[in-house]
Amino acid sequence: MSSRIITKRMVVMISSTARDLPKHREEVRLACVAHDFDLKMMEHLTAENRDAIETSLSMVEAADVYLGIFAHRYGYIPPGCDVSITEMEYNRATKSGKPCLMFIIDQNVPILPEDFDTGPSKDKLDALKNRIRQAHVIKEFTSPGDLRAKVGEALNRLKKDFEATKTGIDANSLRTADCYGLSGTAARHLPREITLIATSIDRKLQYGSVMDFLEGRLASSGRPSLIVLHGSAAESHYAFVSRCESDIQEILSEPYIPFGRCDWPANGSRLESVLRSLNEPLFHLSRRAGRIELEARLQGLGHSGSFSHHVDASGWEARTAELIDSWIQYCREEWPELPRGRLLVAFLCIELPAKNTKQAKAARSFIEGLRKRYRAPDPCLLITEELQPIRRMDVADWISYARKIYGDKFNDVAILDAPMWLFPDGRESRPLEEIYQELFELLHMAYRPAPIFAER
Repeated sequence: MSSRIITKRMVVMISSTARDLPKHREEVRLACVAHDFDLKMMEHLTAENRDAIETSLSMVEAADVYLGIFAHRYGYIPPGCDVSITEMEYNRATKSGKPCLMFIIDQNVPILPEDFDTGPSKDKLDALKNRIRQAHVIKEFTSPGDLRAKVGEALNRLKKDFEATKTGIDANSLRTADCYGLSGTAARHLPREITLIATSIDRKLQYGSVMDFLEGRLASSGRPSLIVLHGSAAESHYAFVSRCESDIQEILSEPYIPFGRCDWPANGSRLESVLRSLNEPLFHLSRRAGRIELEARLQGLGHSGSFSHHVDASGWEARTAELIDSWIQYCREEWPELPRGRLLVAFLCIELPAKNTKQAKAARSFIEGLRKRYRAPDPCLLITEELQPIRRMDVADWISYARKIYGDKFNDVAILDAPMWLFPDGRESRPLEEIYQELFELLHMAYRPAPIFAER
């Protein structure tokens, strides 16, 4: 395929349900205008036939970038179709290989009853969100203004990537860009160790304990391997899980599939509620599938795999502790046994509030109780050390390692400025999510193999 250098203004297609998000869509429009992007958006889609579909999909095709906004409505499903126009737009964008900027509303934001789908529409929306979370780095938003700020940041990074076309980057290679994550055009030209930077710094203790634990589990048959990961939500639990999942395959001699992320039911009162939350990402079952069906699928699993459950501890209560206890007991004693050499890894991520609130103290006390209860090494359960903010010395150590391994390809001036850039005002530590993108951009700027961008 020949190269095509981009000289025109970028066109963004804004995709979302309209009735529940008019203010959000307007704020996104303003962000696009402020960053000099042209727009494709349809505020009043009234046609109730195939013209509506054709119009929407033609807008996706005509755009350079797809920007998806998802709240709690699935959207209009045309007669004779199984999915909504909103999902059709997303499907067309991914099939076309366009850069996708994905934004999902924070689950704690209050929503009017009429803006919240139930029944089959909710099931379809949940399945779509799970697909999106597994395929993209997403940003959550809490208000129209918050969404505008985050869209602006993403567009600014995207624009920097596209401006690099002046040095000869091919437009086709930009199709895979993810502008606020650790993947994209730039990442494809960095060594794997650098693209995993979000979990490489100050995670040696936790990562080493996880991999040692899993290697030991390969020597015996038994229940699924349960790993309890905990720390501030700002320490990027999901990124840590992703790194472990990327390396699990290296210790296995059979196929391995990461099943994805499951959000712990916000008000699940029974163990069955948690099991149902596994069905869609783990086996693509209906959320109404029961325990017997789940156990049958587990028993017939023909490969290794993993999934992660994420518990938001800002709403911690006594019932949360009871439910986690039941979940651990179920993993250790009731799940069907697996053949020797096969892993089914369950990451339980307890995401603590940044401040030491009453809920955070209760969650930490519960975790400490788990340690005492399972003081002897448990064959099925690992409780990691708490994830902590990244320290200046850890970044310096990592950069020294990067320079040692790839020193001939780094610009020393940019690298030596890293501590000043990443730790302003004399700060000695920062939450991981605050610094990993900045550090990644710094390394992208400093890493200069030749040629950087090969014509395709």
